[in-house]
Amino acid sequence: MLLLHSELQYYNQNLDDSQKEALKFALSQRDVAIIHGPPGTGKTTTVNEVILQAVKMGLKVSLFLLQLIEICM
Repeated sequence: MLLLHSELQYYNQNLDDSQKEALKFALSQRDVAIIHGPPGTGKTTTVNEVILQAVKMGLKVSLFLLQLIEICM
């Protein structure tokens, strides 16, 4: 059973509203959630919280990271 957003007790008390929305989205997905955004927007912080919450809920966690590097000439 997934927790409602209002029932979550955050490990990181400094999450902003967009990070909390991404957390809610990720925890509500059945199979896969993708979190994306430009550098410095808190993706890693959000993913850390998703993992902590999922483990707390007894869910299996698989993490795949992809880094795209754009080379401009």
